[in-house]
Amino acid sequence: MNLGNEDEACLCPMDLENEDEAIEFLSNVTGFLILGLEEVSELQVSADDKQPCCTSILSGSVYVQELLEGHIVRFQETLGMKKATFRFLCHSL
Repeated sequence: MNLGNEDEACLCPMDLENEDEAIEFLSNVTGFLILGLEEVSELQVSADDKQPCCTSILSGSVYVQELLEGHIVRFQETLGMKKATFRFLCHSL
């Protein structure tokens, strides 16, 4: 059985010569699946251990003023725009 490329044959358990080869093939596939599930499980554990990044007690206009007076990179990472763009929008609206 080929999938698009005639040089690369699809390895299917039914195409194998004997039962031992089929069992070995399925064992290898199962091993890869288990490894993949373990990786996903580890990612989930690390996602559950996240720490909040926005812990400021400030809110509303006081928070925005802190951003405007603070570091330019923090402003851009938080609001996704440059300070000049934000000021332009505030004056335009």
